[in-house]
Amino acid sequence: MWAYALRRLLWMIPTFFGILVINFGVLYGMSAFGLAKELGITQKLAQAYIDGYFQKYAKVRDYLDGLLAQARREGYVTTLLRRRRYLPEINSPQPAVRQ
Repeated sequence: MWAYALRRLLWMIPTFFGILVINFGVLYGMSAFGLAKELGITQKLAQAYIDGYFQKYAKVRDYLDGLLAQARREGYVTTLLRRRRYLPEINSPQPAVRQ
């Protein structure tokens, strides 16, 4: 009985880690390259995970796009506690600075 539970637990740990990486990685803007590197999979598969995530949770994509547009327009974002985080580099013409 305990051997089955141990095998199940050992299967769940990497699966759970992968789920966490996908959820938080996608929410924080991780690219397919970064996700592939973190999970040890191909970039094509990582991009499929990202695309599938945003297909299933389309409102998350809408929220993130709206947040980014607001940040570019106003130069800051607001936390849940109404604190402002100013992002002067958000409108930089240099992509490396924007990230």
